[in-house]
Amino acid sequence: MKQTCRILFATAALLALMTTALVVSCGDTGTSGDVKIKWTVNALLSHDANSGEGHAYLALTRDGTAYSAAIVSLEAPSADSATPVSLAGAGDGTYRVTFSPRLLHDTTYIRVESLLDQFQFSYQLSLPESLGIEVVDPPDSRVRASTQQVQVRWKAPRFADGYILIVQPALTSNHAVGFKAILRPGGYGEDPPYLTTLIPRVAFRNTQSEFQSGAFNVWIAAYADSPINTTTLPFVLPVGFAPNLDRAGVTGQVGGLFVGEKVVLTAVE
Repeated sequence: MKQTCRILFATAALLALMTTALVVSCGDTGTSGDVKIKWTVNALLSHDANSGEGHAYLALTRDGTAYSAAIVSLEAPSADSATPVSLAGAGDGTYRVTFSPRLLHDTTYIRVESLLDQFQFSYQLSLPESLGIEVVDPPDSRVRASTQQVQVRWKAPRFADGYILIVQPALTSNHAVGFKAILRPGGYGEDPPYLTTLIPRVAFRNTQSEFQSGAFNVWIAAYADSPINTTTLPFVLPVGFAPNLDRAGVTGQVGGLFVGEKVVLTAVE
C-alpha cells in the first residue's frame, strides 16, 4: 500500500499509426486503459457486526459523468478459486451488493472493468477484523452530568489503520448528529490486549452545552485506508477522510470499515 508505483510504457507501430498503451502497477492498485479518459472511483467495503452483513458500494464516473456499463466485483487473490462476488448496477453509476462476510478473505480485490473503453481497475484491500467494545467506567453504563469520564476498551483487530468513535442519541433518525472522532495511532491508550479511549463529556451535551438525558448508542469502528459514507452505515463518518486514489487516469477514494457491535449508555439526571 505504501509502495511506489511503476509506470510502464509500451509502443507499437502498425501501418504508420502509433498506438500507446499505459499500465500502472502498485502494491495496492492496478489500472489500464486510455489515460485521456478521466475516471473517478469511490468505494467502501464494510462489515457490520450488528446486522452480520457485509456490504460493498462503488460509484464510478467517466469524464465526470456517471458510468453504468462496468462490471464490478469482489475477488479473492489469484491463488484462491473462490467465486467472485458481483456488484449490481443501479443504472446511475453506482454498484452495490450485500453478502455474507464469510466470503471475505485476508485480502480482497475490488475490480472494475469496462469492455467498451478497455478500462480495468483493481484495488487491494484488507478489511479489519472483528472487535468487541466494552464499557470500563462507569461500571453500570449510566452517565450523569457530574461523571468525570467514560472509558471504553476494545481488542485491536488485524489490518486496522485506525478507529472511529461514534456517540449518537439512540432515538434520533438523523445519522449526521452526535459526537464523532477519528482515533489514529497515538490517539488512544494501550492496555494489552486492549486499546482504550475516553468519551468526552461534550458527547452527552447539546449544541447549547446542556446535558442530555436518555440512551446513547456508542460504536467503535476499525477502518482501513480511506472509507467513504454510504447509506448502509448506521452513522455518518466524521470529517477527516480524504481521497487516496491518484493514479494515471483514475482518482477517487477507497476504504474499508468494520463496525463493531454497539453498546448503549444511559445518561441520567
